[in-house]
Amino acid sequence: MRVLKWVVDGCPDGWWEDYSYKRTTYALDDRGLVTVDRRRNSWSAQVTDDGRYYLEHRQYRPNPEGGGPRSAAAEQRKNSRVAVELSSVDLIAELQARDGVLTIPDPAPNTRALYRSAISKVISAGAAPEGYLLRHTGRDRGDLVIRLISRYDAGQSEEKLPPIPAPTTLETVDETVRTLRDERPELLDVADSSRQRALLVLQAIADECGRRGYEFNLRPDNAPTFQISVDGVSTGFFMFEEYENRPVVSEDELKEAKYPWQRVRSTVQKVRSGRLAIQTGSRNSPVSWADRKRWSLADRLPDLFAYVEQSTIETIEKRARDERERIERRQAWEQALDRAKQLYVTDLNRRRLDDQLAASRRAEDLRRYADRIDRQADAMDDAEASLQAHHWAAWTKSEADRTDPLHRPADLVYVKPAEDIKDSDLEAFMPRGMSVWRPPPR
Repeated sequence: MRVLKWVVDGCPDGWWEDYSYKRTTYALDDRGLVTVDRRRNSWSAQVTDDGRYYLEHRQYRPNPEGGGPRSAAAEQRKNSRVAVELSSVDLIAELQARDGVLTIPDPAPNTRALYRSAISKVISAGAAPEGYLLRHTGRDRGDLVIRLISRYDAGQSEEKLPPIPAPTTLETVDETVRTLRDERPELLDVADSSRQRALLVLQAIADECGRRGYEFNLRPDNAPTFQISVDGVSTGFFMFEEYENRPVVSEDELKEAKYPWQRVRSTVQKVRSGRLAIQTGSRNSPVSWADRKRWSLADRLPDLFAYVEQSTIETIEKRARDERERIERRQAWEQALDRAKQLYVTDLNRRRLDDQLAASRRAEDLRRYADRIDRQADAMDDAEASLQAHHWAAWTKSEADRTDPLHRPADLVYVKPAEDIKDSDLEAFMPRGMSVWRPPPR
């Protein structure tokens, strides 16, 4: 009632210390008492006529058609209103304001979808606070409970899961179950005596997948037995009947026995136990559920679906993390390549400068030497020898002019080659562990 009055007053600032009012406002929206608008990166709420009536009379407006206190318009708004955007930042803020636990009592489909979308954004973007994981129950029905828990606590909390109903007959058979029964029985590794019960368990799984909006199919690689797909993530499962060691009497000796009291030899063999099991995971780290003395395989189906939900979340998180790392590796390589080009150009110009300095010093040395030759030639008494010496000095000066970089103005610039750089030129300037010839995938 306080939140409804706050909306009537125009949603003034300073009333609330946390984000709990938003959850209450969404509940009022479900009941048709207010309307919530989160478009254009803003949050606002307005009271409806039904809300004003409720605030004044402390009860819902009577339904003129006699269908109960809630108006038809309110019911329609609950079932068909357009879900608005809920950012991952807002969801984390709500969780932190509620000590890490946010409960939305039996939300309308669009409200549930609103929060599920925000949950998916948090998981995909890795937006949960450092050291914490986002977990939720009530994905498809009942109360939606979202928790922000530490990674340490994530592996230790156990919660009793609601049972999953199992059929007693196969009057209505899922297409995949029918295929396993009629066309691909070899994918179901059970004895004939256990096959009917195994099919009933599979039908229970198929029914629950339908309720949750999951996909239930055969595995595409023709491996036994089925797969469950959620949000594009497929988990394969192998259903089988466990074996056990049991003494088995030789049929031939039993036929040859003449007297009832005559001993017949038996050997210990692996035989079907009647216990059904479902297994998933890798060979080195399998996860399984099976018939045991205190429970049946059907009793363990809630744990199987909890595993599917958890492994889907972890797979989505890993895909998002791998994608971020792939992008970061590619960006780091591209930045390193750009840096290598800069270093190569700098090194190229340094080498050019060193060459020009060496050539300039040689030109000056040649000119000084040519001057000494001319002075020596002037002092010669032999005219022919003097002439030859002057010729040698002139050639030396021409060689100095040819060597002197100052006589080539086009070379007196900082070069920036763009297309002439080869990969082999850049390899020496790449960081350790990176190669210009092995770029990470895009």
